[in-house]
Amino acid sequence: ELPKPVEKVNPEDEKKLTLKQVIELKVQQEKARLKEEEERLEKEIRESELRGEEKALKKLQSEKEEMERQIEVMNKKRLESIEKLREERVTQELIRLGNVLEEREKKRRKKAACAVM
Repeated sequence: ELPKPVEKVNPEDEKKLTLKQVIELKVQQEKARLKEEEERLEKEIRESELRGEEKALKKLQSEKEEMERQIEVMNKKRLESIEKLREERVTQELIRLGNVLEEREKKRRKKAACAVM
């Protein structure tokens, strides 16, 4: 429930009020003061929460950037590994083809030697 608007009473009029009215007025003024204090504190809390969220967001952002760097490094290593495997396969295929050619050359020489005899 919202407090009633605070009535400002000058000290001379306050003397004319009954004790009950004075107490009610003081209570009303104190409620208004407490309400203002509560609103101020709530505002501070909201601002503090926002700062905390901003800090958490910055931390998450830096963690994301670090993960992206790690992924980039892993991808680079993976590509290097794939390239190395390709080179090894090409080398093995060249060796195999060289061996095939060598065998064919030996057979050709053997045939040529047999034909000469």
